[in-house]
Amino acid sequence: MNYKRGINNYTNSPLFYEKYDNHMDLFFEPYQKNQIPQWMGFNVMPNIMGSGKGYTVKCIQQMLNGEGFVNLRNPLSSFLYNEVHDGNRLYQQDVLDFCMQNANNTTLYTCLEWGGGDSNSLGRGDLNKLKDSVDGGLRLTHLQINQGNYNSDPPPRSTNPTEDPLCDLPGFDETNYINWLKLVNSVLPLKNRQGDDIVLVIPFRWEGAGPNFATMNSVCFNNILKAVKEMQYGNGRAFGLESSMYPFWFGAKGKEPTPRLAQELIDRKQQQVNSLKQKHSIQRLDFILSETGWPQKIEYNGADWDGTQPLPAPYCGGNMSGGNWTPQFVPDANIEKAKKWFNAILQYRPSDSNFKLYYWQLQDANNGDGCGKTWGILDDECNIIGKSGGITPSPPAPPGGSWQPCSGGPCCNPNIQPTQMCPGGIPCQHCGGGDACQCP
Repeated sequence: MNYKRGINNYTNSPLFYEKYDNHMDLFFEPYQKNQIPQWMGFNVMPNIMGSGKGYTVKCIQQMLNGEGFVNLRNPLSSFLYNEVHDGNRLYQQDVLDFCMQNANNTTLYTCLEWGGGDSNSLGRGDLNKLKDSVDGGLRLTHLQINQGNYNSDPPPRSTNPTEDPLCDLPGFDETNYINWLKLVNSVLPLKNRQGDDIVLVIPFRWEGAGPNFATMNSVCFNNILKAVKEMQYGNGRAFGLESSMYPFWFGAKGKEPTPRLAQELIDRKQQQVNSLKQKHSIQRLDFILSETGWPQKIEYNGADWDGTQPLPAPYCGGNMSGGNWTPQFVPDANIEKAKKWFNAILQYRPSDSNFKLYYWQLQDANNGDGCGKTWGILDDECNIIGKSGGITPSPPAPPGGSWQPCSGGPCCNPNIQPTQMCPGGIPCQHCGGGDACQCP
């Protein structure tokens, strides 16, 4: 699975990275020309020792063959340093080593635990290790400052910082969190050795927050943003807000996962960040979509769920009803819609050049979340999921002379070199003398 630098042919975002292994398009819709945006990355989940769960470095390595580049995200910095959590040894030392060895073409977004107290000995150790790694060449670009830790000692406990509320966890202290944020800001350099900004990312629950997103108006949250403004004014630190987006459950109930839907859902969150940025006069407040994905199926007790068994415990896509967990939108969990959502994301057009998105996830690993092996684009052997399913061949280019001026949607400029490519791998052609021609 090779990635090479490509040209952004049909969006206003930065350079793309083009994948040129033929089998890669088996996960994508046939009209997509095997391109990964520069703003897109992949979540890599930790290994659980002896379980067979998690990523394998060989699949990440394949992404860098040739002129490759990859953005990675792991959910907790402690995993990078062989810490023990909940009785399982969760480790990512190999992905840390990989990032260090491939720092010219691999970026890392990771998350930092918080112990809740002023001294925060829990997170301080990881912070110091991260600083040493950055000083040693780690290309850290984003660091999520979690609102808790996995073990609740000391509180607050946050089992899913990306989706937990920021200020409402038991034991959360606004002043202590702001002080911790200030400490992280003072310890980490503003940029890594490669010259990228190191963005401090604040987690904030968006999904399920209601139509008015009342938490956005909380005094605590807005006080944190006021502190962000002061820190940025003091040293120029880049900050961001993150969210997850799983339209299988939220925002796309029964809808087709089309590029238009992806544009609509992501833009809605971008606009919320923009409004907060304007409200607090923050010069740099990025939007990072930390997780988004679509399940390929639903599993129950290790087998594909057929919709007949009662589900007695919280599980992937479940909803409590009558004492049993029952799934929502089961027909939407399938490989075709998973492919469509991935492809829709590839066609997203960011309005902010600092936008980042991390797909959930790179490999189809069982993360113990009740979903089974239902996510990801690669299997254990680094093959594309659904490879044997067959895909309709890419549509042929229109016959000569049939190209029309741009009227909306994907367009290209036929007057620049190298030749721009439309979705489906179709070379741009002239349409009557203009600089904007409609892609077929």
